[in-house]
Amino acid sequence: MVDALTRWVDSLVAAKPRFNPGERALRGGHDEWLRTAELNRPYFGEDAEHMWIGPEWGPLDLYCSDRWVFTERDSHALYTAEGISSMRAWAAVGPRGLLTVEPKIPPKPTTRLQVTGDLRDGAHTERWRFSMVSR
Repeated sequence: MVDALTRWVDSLVAAKPRFNPGERALRGGHDEWLRTAELNRPYFGEDAEHMWIGPEWGPLDLYCSDRWVFTERDSHALYTAEGISSMRAWAAVGPRGLLTVEPKIPPKPTTRLQVTGDLRDGAHTERWRFSMVSR
């Protein structure tokens, strides 16, 4: 749940005069998107991508960068469960704003990149050994 202080600060920011043309365009795009935005629907940035991540030999999980699901709404923005406002997400993703098009999910890998080395070589990447191992 978004706390009252976050909502109050966001309302002050939303009420700020919009003299900067870049900010005016950003807020205009966000405000237009906000009229039709839906709660509990995933939104993505234009550079969002899915990737498989996980421990070296454990199960892999599907992760998506630049993905937001908004769970609360007020008159100025939508908010994620963590309290991130849609205006902040909109500004972070680029000129096209938040999109509903989900990026393609890559096939689950059968090989993994393995990096081996001694702990004392942590600062010397030239001594690391990279190899692909099958699962």
